[in-house]
Amino acid sequence: MNIIDLIRLFALSSEFALIPVRENEKLELQKFIEWVPIPVKGTLDEAATKINILLQVYISKYDIQGYDLNADMVYIT
Repeated sequence: MNIIDLIRLFALSSEFALIPVRENEKLELQKFIEWVPIPVKGTLDEAATKINILLQVYISKYDIQGYDLNADMVYIT
């Protein structure tokens, strides 16, 4: 299993199953998907993709602007 699959497996955990992908977050998530160091599998409509991006954003210490994404980041960390 490579690092891409390992992070995806973590993002698919049942603990994160109820985290939604909101329409107002997609623009910021799209920006982060281009910045994160490890390529992300999946589309922005999937919760696992959002979790994957937020995990990498946290590790990379990027700044998040949206309130909803910050709330989800607190839950993930």
